[in-house]
Amino acid sequence: LLALAFVATILLTIASAVPTPVGTFRSDCRPQGTVEIDQSRGCLARISWDELETAPGVFDWAALDDQFLDDDEGDISLVVNGGIATPAFIYESLGAESMTIAFRGENVTFAKYWDPILQERIRLLAVAIGERYGDDPRLKLVYVTQMSSNGVEGHFNGVSEQTLTYYGYTTERWVASCLNATQSYLTAFPKQSVALELHEINYSTDHGSAIMDAFWDDAVYEKRAGIGMWYLSGSETYNTNMIALLRAFPGKIYGQVIGRSDQLERFPVNGYQGVFDQAKSIGICYIEPWSYEF
Repeated sequence: LLALAFVATILLTIASAVPTPVGTFRSDCRPQGTVEIDQSRGCLARISWDELETAPGVFDWAALDDQFLDDDEGDISLVVNGGIATPAFIYESLGAESMTIAFRGENVTFAKYWDPILQERIRLLAVAIGERYGDDPRLKLVYVTQMSSNGVEGHFNGVSEQTLTYYGYTTERWVASCLNATQSYLTAFPKQSVALELHEINYSTDHGSAIMDAFWDDAVYEKRAGIGMWYLSGSETYNTNMIALLRAFPGKIYGQVIGRSDQLERFPVNGYQGVFDQAKSIGICYIEPWSYEF
């Protein structure tokens, strides 16, 4: 299975003409005290959108620059969190419609993913980041900014279907928003692979199925757009149906481990080894263990 996954990755790389990141990356470039490990090929540079864009078109690059400067030898992946980390000016002064949901015990407000003003701000965000880092040969993968609960994982865990419907959520709107944001990132980063993280939303996978079909069948995505799975654990009792879709997806899949290896309750199937068993069985080419492991 592992050999087949690598063969598939090679074929996809040839098809897209963009190198596909493979192997193990730290889930965060920032933590102090990490050590060099031969099996680590790089790290994930991450920042909140509201920390990066402090006013419309005004960017504070210091925190991201530090992460790129600190990673002198390894490759880099990149994510800018939206959702709860979306700049408030987008809905307070620029006029985007907003929604308020519960997240980790608090009410949080951010712009609706399908709002055209928000989508244009994502496009401009991607352009700005691409102009600054897109020519860095170490940058291999960029995640799509989302308007989900935490702004990178595609879920609304704990938010009822009734609440989402009240704010105008439909599967069709969500799919269109995800695809449009993905195209903005593909255009801004022509030399990188791009990934959109998918979870079930209120136990539905309809959005995931439509997005995977588009990524694989529509030439506009150039076989560069892949799927993120940030819940590798060895278990398949969480996002069960989405995992089944991922197994059938012929494109690129990028994984992040669901937690730290000392959180034993999160790895009920064969312990931490179950993470790698599951990754092989799905055909994942790239894994981000938490920086705790390093």
